[in-house]
Amino acid sequence: MAENYPLEFLLKDKSRFLCRPVKLEDCKKLEEFFIGIPELDIQIFRDEVISEEKIEDWLISTFKKKYLQLIVLFNNRIIAIGTLKPGKNYLESTAEINIIVTPEQRRKGIGSRLFDLLLYEGLEIGMQKLIVRYASDNKGIIKLLNNYGFDTELSLNYNINDKENKSHKNIIVS
Repeated sequence: MAENYPLEFLLKDKSRFLCRPVKLEDCKKLEEFFIGIPELDIQIFRDEVISEEKIEDWLISTFKKKYLQLIVLFNNRIIAIGTLKPGKNYLESTAEINIIVTPEQRRKGIGSRLFDLLLYEGLEIGMQKLIVRYASDNKGIIKLLNNYGFDTELSLNYNINDKENKSHKNIIVS
């Protein structure tokens, strides 16, 4: 897996991005990244990433579990992170993908490129089923998953609290 990286990609607008596995030395950059992420996205992410210490603990944990963590950099800043979490035991042919892109970089194709890379890596390790969790009104991921033919498997009603819009949202699992 890691031998495929770093990888540079070019978007339609000619912006160049670097994608590579995350390193422990990226903790400070990750802290800066997560500060700019809406709380709703952090709730879906389900990991406590609110301080450099918590991020370091989280990274070490993911390294031990052999998760693939890819970051996308633009001007030496992390603007997206994607995680491939292979299942264990009876779920070993299943994997979960989590992707977060900074709000100012959304709708440019970065999340789609990251999804493609993580899907490829998952298929390389024998993944047969993919799990993606997202808010029920996330049109971007819904469109992406529809393009790949994914179906909704589960809707967790009012599972996340959107404080910004003073509402509750469903989490969808595809």
